[in-house]
Amino acid sequence: MTLPADDSAPTYDDRIRQVAPQPSRPEFLWLNNSDQSLQRAWSLSLPHDLADRRVVDGPPPALPPNEGFRRIFAVDQGEDRRHRLASVYGVKDAATALEVAWDRLRLASTGNAGYRALRPLLQEVVSVPPETRSLTHSWETLSRVNTDKHALVIPFLQDEAVYALPAVLPVDTIAWDVSVAMRILWLAHGGGLFEETVACHDLALDALDLIRSTYSSWREVADGIVVGRALSTGRVDESCIAYVDQVAIALNHPDSPWVRLPLHENA
Repeated sequence: MTLPADDSAPTYDDRIRQVAPQPSRPEFLWLNNSDQSLQRAWSLSLPHDLADRRVVDGPPPALPPNEGFRRIFAVDQGEDRRHRLASVYGVKDAATALEVAWDRLRLASTGNAGYRALRPLLQEVVSVPPETRSLTHSWETLSRVNTDKHALVIPFLQDEAVYALPAVLPVDTIAWDVSVAMRILWLAHGGGLFEETVACHDLALDALDLIRSTYSSWREVADGIVVGRALSTGRVDESCIAYVDQVAIALNHPDSPWVRLPLHENA
């Protein structure tokens, strides 16, 4: 897919700064039952599963199954979360949720060495104005890297990159894997797989430490999530552009932990 050249279309950096008008943004819920470090850690599950009345500062409580007419006409949130865990991550119980989340966090802790090595080239690519890009430019860029690295470079060469990727690339993309790890635990709690949150505290705090050691602000975290997602899918398309709008909600919503709590306490 190639988007039409349109100087008036919002770029990534325009979109990521947008504050959705109040009628169109979801209501965020705070439970206020943990300290600010854990609140920050659980907020790393954003921007996944954004919906009205989403719990943003901790795991959502498990809800009782729908009864009566609600069983027919309303989505059972607990069942929906368990289905997503099983279908996307192969998780069906608390032990597996912890195992898969820890595996994802360990993956994040190694960083994306391939991305970091090519980041100067990728930064050069995204700095080229869309109107001056061409197939010749793309082939010349790909010729500068080994064939086994082409999949990493291709998303940045697409015309859509200006709308879906930041103009200044993040230092690493680990924020994506960290956010997935925390999403798994968030869904597992909301799906009733855990009886208490303490089982996840060590992982959550390790996740926050890793993020803090890599990024200096929530905006950098947001950029890392977006670029990491694009690399995990191997392409930039309409879904990536729509995802930027979801990240913008997490980044700019007045009730988001990313607004209320600075990533670093001394910021």
